[in-house]
Amino acid sequence: MKILFGLLRNSVLLILNFFGRCIPRNKKIWLYGGFGKRFIDNSKYLFINLNESEKDIKHIWITDSFEDEIFLKNKGFLCYRRKSFKGFFFSLRAKVFIYGCYPDEVNTFAFSGGAFLFNLWHGVGFKKIEYDINVGPLKKIFHPKGIVEQINAFSFQPALFNKSEAVLCPLEDFRVIFQGAFRVKEKNVCMAPYPRTSPFFWNEIKLLNHIEKYEPLEMKSLIEKCKHYKKVWIYMPTWRDANPDFIYQAIPDFKLLDEICKEQDVLFLLKLHLATNITFEKNQWDNIVFVPNYFDVYPLLPFTTTLLTDYSSIFLDYQLLNKKTVFYPFDLNEYLSKSREMYFEYDELAIGDKVYSFNELIAILAKEDTFIDDSSCVTGNNTDNGSEVIVSFIKKKII
Repeated sequence: MKILFGLLRNSVLLILNFFGRCIPRNKKIWLYGGFGKRFIDNSKYLFINLNESEKDIKHIWITDSFEDEIFLKNKGFLCYRRKSFKGFFFSLRAKVFIYGCYPDEVNTFAFSGGAFLFNLWHGVGFKKIEYDINVGPLKKIFHPKGIVEQINAFSFQPALFNKSEAVLCPLEDFRVIFQGAFRVKEKNVCMAPYPRTSPFFWNEIKLLNHIEKYEPLEMKSLIEKCKHYKKVWIYMPTWRDANPDFIYQAIPDFKLLDEICKEQDVLFLLKLHLATNITFEKNQWDNIVFVPNYFDVYPLLPFTTTLLTDYSSIFLDYQLLNKKTVFYPFDLNEYLSKSREMYFEYDELAIGDKVYSFNELIAILAKEDTFIDDSSCVTGNNTDNGSEVIVSFIKKKII
């Protein structure tokens, strides 16, 4: 029954998308949506930047969140909820949709017909993405075989049938990869830095001003807490398509981890994927802090000293901070066979310290000489955040 309902619903949306192309769109109206339909990631920073630099364009954030709507309006931005009259109206009138992953972060594909769909994406790195995925649960979504799998894919993942027209890529080595993964032509790959890395190049005053204006109060408290420790590690593992309970393999003994961190005067932060399964009380340790899911981690990262990760593309962004990265591929073979394949051999990109078990992780934490002395926030000039390149690219595409 669910499949039938999804098939009928998305067929209607597809028809509406076709007729929506007859409605003239305004090149001076740009809509934005965030990854996970939140005010976060590349869309967030581009939206803030372009509101300041491109005042001849009407920039509108579209959201499902009443809280986001109130917050952004209080900051002087235009923001409407997706299912409101203005949300529908501007979704039909805007020429440009900008988003972090899929067009439905702005609105369903019933309203995107005739709009220029620009995908900022949210990372480059090891694992295969989108149409390059050939193993794991997502294989049936991107490469359905037979009529049953095709109907299931269309019924439950309609966003995948509304392909982006262009995609942002921050590294030249990934240009060809992005062409294939998103099925776009070379001319539709925009080469520019990810806007979300802007905070890495702000001096501490500008960074703290941004946090004061745009981030939750809890972030200020956490940053103050960070300043009281010799070192601050942040663990940011990637999502496992086939193993949502992986955290219990990664850290089987939180008590021991907490004790080692106390001995070494280390604050250990965990920033997990939204869908990671946690069944225990998070606030029972002294030196281990679970970063709330709603935090935008990028303004926080300059106040850390060490990144612990596995297959996440976050390590490439973190390199811009010139701080230490430790890789923790404790389930590498399982990940490759059941979740995702990779574009590169793991050791090609994961250059640096590696630990393959919880015991090895404890050992490296216990060795103070493995740390680098870089607890300060990054200070520097406001380097190009990619906004100008992105604006020029979009304008040329919608002439």
